[in-house]
Amino acid sequence: MSLKWIVGGLLVASAGAYAYADYRSHQELTGTLDQVNQQLAQSGQGQFEYSDASISLISDEITLKQVNFRPAQPANPGIKIDSIRISGLEKGHQTLPTRLRISMDNIELRLNEFDALMADADRLSRSLLEDNFDVRDNTLFLHYDAEMGYDYKAQASTLDAFSHYRSEAMMDSDISLQIVNLPQLDQTLNNLDAKAMQQQQAEMMTQVFSDAGLTRLQFSYQDRGLMQKLYQSAAADPDMIEAMQSQGLEPNVDNLKQTLLAALEQSVHNQQREVTELERELTAHLRQLLASDKPQLNVTLSSVKPEGLKFTDFMVLMMSNGHPDIASSLVNINIDSGASVSSR
Repeated sequence: MSLKWIVGGLLVASAGAYAYADYRSHQELTGTLDQVNQQLAQSGQGQFEYSDASISLISDEITLKQVNFRPAQPANPGIKIDSIRISGLEKGHQTLPTRLRISMDNIELRLNEFDALMADADRLSRSLLEDNFDVRDNTLFLHYDAEMGYDYKAQASTLDAFSHYRSEAMMDSDISLQIVNLPQLDQTLNNLDAKAMQQQQAEMMTQVFSDAGLTRLQFSYQDRGLMQKLYQSAAADPDMIEAMQSQGLEPNVDNLKQTLLAALEQSVHNQQREVTELERELTAHLRQLLASDKPQLNVTLSSVKPEGLKFTDFMVLMMSNGHPDIASSLVNINIDSGASVSSR
């Protein structure tokens, strides 16, 4: 028997073994999804549907197609996703995978009861949403793609997580964070009772994160047309038209920006106390965002303390109403909006 037939036979045998393993894994996957669906229904949260679920041991990837979650309560959000790919699974000795990546294509988030959501909003805020977003049948539809994941280092008790969102012709945004001192995370997951999860999750997550510290939080925003659409809608608003005309300006986007900048300057000038250096720098970045044709923003918060920001630190910030002196003693703030200043 020639070498090529031997190699060919081995390849066929290997493919058959993988196909059988994939079949068994597919059966386990669909069984697990059915269990999750039953638990969602029993807890009163709702149900999800999908057209296909597959798993590949070769690529170590799970794929779900045409996923649709229908909430039990009509007022709660629903979601539909063309495809979900779960990859990068790295399993250590603990329950929680040490690494995970999730990619979702063509997400449609349904915010139901739009009228109730906007009950306390002013007329301009509502019109900006109705003019620039998909609002139908008392429902706000948001369309975007998303990717998210994490790396969990059990020995170091460190969690690095990220998420990326992209809405075509609208905007891109990225969020990443690092949390340290999570020794109880895996133990807590081991003790979770799925049926009672809804009642217990708040208490258990509070316990997990009580000693944890946030060491870094990064946020970035890249405008891809959303701000221009909002400006155009606002420039056509009767109140905005009147405000611009009162200054002798033609109602258009450029003059709207000038009006907003003037209002910002007046707000700073009317302060009844001394404005801190941090506030001045933040105002400079806001000016840059208002004036820019392609707004972008990158913000990094890092903890002054190596153990990170604790829950009690956030409580102090909230109780002090974000007082700049207290904030600067707890966090370093770096901002890039295209302006020549950086807040710290």
